[in-house]
Amino acid sequence: INPEHLVSGSPRDNTHDRDTRERHTLAAFTAKEIRMIRSLYATGQYLQKELAEIFNVNPRTIQQIVRYKSYRWVQ
Repeated sequence: INPEHLVSGSPRDNTHDRDTRERHTLAAFTAKEIRMIRSLYATGQYLQKELAEIFNVNPRTIQQIVRYKSYRWVQ
């Protein structure tokens, strides 16, 4: 950890910084990939199962993404 990168702030400030900079350490996907998954699904040309195969994840993961149950912070 570089002390010069540390800034004092409230939990709310930290959350805002994380979301603004897309710093979700446990996230398996980038914000760009989440937008792509949702966009592809919205075309109606892909089933959730097909997207799961493309992105090498469980279909339940895709279901959670397209229903905004996970990655809600990505618009």
